[in-house]
Amino acid sequence: MKAPRWRLPEAPRPSRSSSRGTAAFFCALGLCALNPSPAAAGSNLLLEPEGHPFCSGAMGPRIIMSPVADGMGGFFLPALDDHRSDLPATEQYDVFMVHLDGDLHTLRLGEGLYADDPCGALLAGGTGNQEPWQAALVAPDRLALVMVFETEVGDDRSQVFVQEYDPQGRELLDRYPVRVSSPLYDASLPVILPDGEGGLFIAWSETIGVQPAYFGISLLQRLDALGRPLWSSPVIFTGGRFGDFVGASFWEPRDDETDPNGHVRMQRVSGDGAVIWPAGGVRVWSGGTTDDMASRVIADGSAGAIVLFASVRARAQKMSPAGARLWGDEGIVLSAPDGNDPIAIGTARSAEALANPDGSLYVTWEEARSYGYKAILVRRLERDGRLPWPAPVPAVAHNGGMRLHRQGLLGDGTLAIVWEDFRTADPSDPMDLYVQAIDPRGRPKTPPGGAPLAALPGRQYVPSVLRPGRPFPTPPGVDGALPQALVVWSDSRLPGPDEGLAESYFAQVVAFSSNPMLRPAATVALTESTSTTIVLHGDDLQPGLAAGAGDGVTVEPDVTPDAPDGPGDTLTLRVSVDPDAAPGPRALTIVNPDGGMTGLAGLIEVGLDPRRVDVDRSGRVDGFDLAVLARAFGRGRAEAGYSTVADVDANGIVDGSDLALLAARFGDSIDVAAGGTR
Repeated sequence: MKAPRWRLPEAPRPSRSSSRGTAAFFCALGLCALNPSPAAAGSNLLLEPEGHPFCSGAMGPRIIMSPVADGMGGFFLPALDDHRSDLPATEQYDVFMVHLDGDLHTLRLGEGLYADDPCGALLAGGTGNQEPWQAALVAPDRLALVMVFETEVGDDRSQVFVQEYDPQGRELLDRYPVRVSSPLYDASLPVILPDGEGGLFIAWSETIGVQPAYFGISLLQRLDALGRPLWSSPVIFTGGRFGDFVGASFWEPRDDETDPNGHVRMQRVSGDGAVIWPAGGVRVWSGGTTDDMASRVIADGSAGAIVLFASVRARAQKMSPAGARLWGDEGIVLSAPDGNDPIAIGTARSAEALANPDGSLYVTWEEARSYGYKAILVRRLERDGRLPWPAPVPAVAHNGGMRLHRQGLLGDGTLAIVWEDFRTADPSDPMDLYVQAIDPRGRPKTPPGGAPLAALPGRQYVPSVLRPGRPFPTPPGVDGALPQALVVWSDSRLPGPDEGLAESYFAQVVAFSSNPMLRPAATVALTESTSTTIVLHGDDLQPGLAAGAGDGVTVEPDVTPDAPDGPGDTLTLRVSVDPDAAPGPRALTIVNPDGGMTGLAGLIEVGLDPRRVDVDRSGRVDGFDLAVLARAFGRGRAEAGYSTVADVDANGIVDGSDLALLAARFGDSIDVAAGGTR
């Protein structure tokens, strides 16, 4: 391979604006001293309220790309970094990487000047752009990183390279990354996937020609653990006048077909490089053009695959090992049908998917709607095609704009989603970050618009959501077993040297509790000494919850899910009113075991037991009752001589009101059989 012109990660020129001097300051921020604060109902911020900085105000811009857990509780964060304070402008973007431990401290990487820099160690740089695209953990001590270099050969052709690193940042394949693309053509859009045997599958696209018409191909190669090709030449799995490769499926229009519109297609290649399905791949549905090039593929566990894509609506298709469409020619529609949403359904885009440990999939997509509204929606899909939730669940919907949603799976199977949000009208605050979480039964954990994660001056952008390796400390009253999400992002709020443009990296940990709700219900009237059963309906009500309606009312709750995999809960309450309970309206309060709270105002109206005027329960209101009342007259509940039986109206004091009630029935017979004596 021709010797590359990019510089190895060694001794760049020092600068007075280098961020090395700030590393000790940020590493000294002890997590135990942080002040957790609530974000919104159902979520708690566990680090500093405005986020935890781990790279401060260095001249940028810089963006974290494809973060990966390191297998030891920490994270590798490959970064696209201009680092303009120290590197010449001709170098443009370079490949850097931050290694965070489980406490969000940056770890040393490599031996160069940037090895201890909290903004990242330099992995590859030089004239032009060197960009990280995707990282994958091949083994606990091997991180693979695929990169695109734009000036590796003449004519500024972009090329695809791959390198592997150990936890200390040392190169494992060779001193130089391995080039997999042809030096004759521009290469781009690389994707890698560990092969389960210590090696990698790597796919990319190459532009063969642009005149008189564009023509491109997409290729696949398999590398062993030393970075050597296992196939004699890359497999060309598609080619045409567009030839775009996206994910594990591809979008492509073709002039040689009766339908030249763009469609999502798939191809299957064996482990030894043999193309199994027809040349050019197979279409995943028979409908019109697929207007969104992005698609995602997940193995179905039976040598087939499930592809998620968007064509006006979000869709799913399951392909058999032979390339047949198992979910019909149209696939399964994931979006809600017309008329099922108060805002008209528009165009779906940016479908993403994550596999649950139970085998089901979370599918998310963005949806443009009428009147300027946009939404991010979620649906759970079983691998047999079932949709456990009756409709897509909105993570957020508003007319302020949002984009670039990222997602991660948390420890209990909850899906966490973060996105860039533009709902603010403040010109000094153009872009914020919001977060939402949805559990396996389709219950959002924050309010409908999501919870603000970083709504601050400047722009907060390109977030990534990760699962912490261990729980972070929680404030008093917050359950330490709650699912937690670690979010990292780029942030422009901290000024650089001389108040210049700068970008920092921030982190936040969010703990998600339940967000219970109860549907409104009619008031239930109960008199003292009676009991009844009340059935309520709601959602995110946990077994073992505590329920109460104030002093003198006993509430025994029981929760039953309406469906094992879908939303909705039925709450059955056995309510008993004490003989001396104070009359009046009572609010029901609900507290889930994890601290989530809700309630219903005025659910119960306690009325006086009409038998109370027979103070001695003799069956007749007479002078004996008047004598008992007289002995306690004027006494309050906390005073000696107070009598609960003489306090006929149960208001806490024996006074003229009690005397008036007794006088109104004086001489009447009272049926006490039902209640017995007091």
